[in-house]
Amino acid sequence: MKRLRFLFFLTALLLPLSLCARAQEPQEQDVQEERELLAKAIYACTGQVSFCREWRLCIGELLLNRVASPEFPDTLEEVIYADETYCGKVEGYFAAITPDSRAYAAADRLLAGERVLNDPSVVWQNCHIYDGGVCKSYYDYRWGTIYFCRSPQQELYW
Repeated sequence: MKRLRFLFFLTALLLPLSLCARAQEPQEQDVQEERELLAKAIYACTGQVSFCREWRLCIGELLLNRVASPEFPDTLEEVIYADETYCGKVEGYFAAITPDSRAYAAADRLLAGERVLNDPSVVWQNCHIYDGGVCKSYYDYRWGTIYFCRSPQQELYW
């Protein structure tokens, strides 16, 4: 009888732990999928070009800002596929991208919380300045100057 009570107690103790472990598995998969998408988007914008590490971080941070923004869709996948900037419209091309170690490193740093822009309203990146103003810009001899700009709808962010 003592053994039966002990087994019942042990089962009652371990069952919630095993359920908790199973509940965490999909979250890890979601993090891996988000990492892969973010690295692909960073690579789609930078490719083999010798952009600095900070530039890669800015591109990824801008994407994460869009996900958090009320102006854009709520998931990284929706943000990427909603905008031609990240080759989302050319799904075959984007699906075939194999990010390099620099793109994965930038994605990992961003998902760990590192930020360069430190401004959630920076949601635009282009070769011209948007109405919200420039937060940061970078120059590349092939691409020219790329601006990371704030949303003109600042009231949504502050």
